Amino acid sequence: MLSQTIERSMLSLKRRSWTIEEYHAMIDTGILTSDDKVELLFGQIIETSPVGNAHAVCVKPY
Repeated sequence: MLSQTIERSMLSLKRRSWTIEEYHAMIDTGILTSDDKVELLFGQIIETSPVGNAHAVCVKPY
């Protein structure tokens, strides 16, 4: 019963889109750090997947 209540309340949650300025402000203030493996995609902060071997070989570090 409790899980059904939680599921219903989660369905009614609204998402908020973030701007690039807000995302950078979160970095500047320390809310997001280099330990947070996230990126901003279409206004959503998304956890990124770990870099695999194939990706690591193709990406050139700057």
